[in-house]
Amino acid sequence: KNSLRRRSPTALRVPRRRAAAAARSPDAACGSSLPSASLRPRPAAHRCGVLRRGSRMRKRTDRALALARLLWWWWAAASASARFEPSRDSLRDAVDAWTADSAAAEARYGHISAWNTSGVRDLSGLFAWKSAFDDDISAWDVSAATDMSSMFNGATAFNRDISGWNVSRVTSMVAMFRRASAFNQDIGAWDVSGVTSMATLFDQAGAFNRDIGGWNVSRV
Repeated sequence: KNSLRRRSPTALRVPRRRAAAAARSPDAACGSSLPSASLRPRPAAHRCGVLRRGSRMRKRTDRALALARLLWWWWAAASASARFEPSRDSLRDAVDAWTADSAAAEARYGHISAWNTSGVRDLSGLFAWKSAFDDDISAWDVSAATDMSSMFNGATAFNRDISGWNVSRVTSMVAMFRRASAFNQDIGAWDVSGVTSMATLFDQAGAFNRDIGGWNVSRV
């Protein structure tokens, strides 16, 4: 009995120490029922604090990726819906870029057929001496244009249907198709009543053989 009494304080103190150590253990904070790290080897990466930090980091990463995807889709949708709407000078720059490298120009401006040219008044010399140019620009809105002089001068490959263009405001068609040796589209329905100058309009345009007898050239 005396020996038991002498050991009893120690016997009571040891579990308290172990309980305190267990309470301080990361496994205890996680509610783990496994032996504490002091009794078994355990990699630090598996401890509760590290796992929680890792979980928070994964959540932040997932949110950032979701936001990046959302922004990308928004940008793609905005780019698809936006049309290049050039000024006179930016249109000339874009045409130069297109004839130099159409793929790079399309990535920057969109396809040339979809450019919004409704605000451009001066189209003079736009495709002059672009000898390889023969892309579809039939949908261009040229209703604001007043000057088309030399627009296709020397564009020897061009032969696209532009019969639907509204040229009613154009006053100058000087040398518009000069040396455009491949052009032979039906433009007989154009309203050219406002044109005052047509000098050398079809000069050296050897392929052109369309009826334009209905044109009103009273102001020329």
